[in-house]
Amino acid sequence: MNRTEDRIFDSPEVTGFVRKTAEHCKSMDKHTALKAGVNLRDMFWLCNAKTPQEAQTRVEFFSRTCLTVEEATDQELQELGYDRSNPPNNHQLIFDDPVSAETLYYHKAKVFVIDTSVYMPWLKSLLQGLKNAATGRPRVTFVQRKVTRLSEFTNANIVVNCSGLGAKEIANDNAMVPIRGQYVRIRAPAIQALHFADHSFICPR
Repeated sequence: MNRTEDRIFDSPEVTGFVRKTAEHCKSMDKHTALKAGVNLRDMFWLCNAKTPQEAQTRVEFFSRTCLTVEEATDQELQELGYDRSNPPNNHQLIFDDPVSAETLYYHKAKVFVIDTSVYMPWLKSLLQGLKNAATGRPRVTFVQRKVTRLSEFTNANIVVNCSGLGAKEIANDNAMVPIRGQYVRIRAPAIQALHFADHSFICPR
């Protein structure tokens, strides 16, 4: 998937949300980030582009959503087992277009990884702790029920839609379609950085 071509994530509104999320994570102190499951990670990004201009377009896109983006050094690539002048044949498995030493671009970035199995309970606890200053009553109430349309929330000032594919029905979003993907969870404590390349990624928890 080429995110700079499919335009799914390339709108100013969406990239703005991503950037605000990164800024919010950056504002957390280390103790809060640990409790919330928010980790700052190095990401090594392998880009297959037909021209230097195309590669630069992708770098500019990632620069709007990552804390930092810069070209990886030869030493960093060697430590990861990459050879800039002689990419392995298996690199072709993760790219649609033909791969060569001239089309591959290596970058590194700083990104936040959020462990949602930790973050969601932390966020719920945070909201449950909010009290009305005058009455002392909770400001947020959690209710579990079935929802068929977002229009049911007539008294809500803000609705956060996290329904995934369900948005096709409850938000009448016909642009929502399923895509195929596989996840494999393995034990690899030596891997501490993200590795990202179009269709594939490795993400330490």
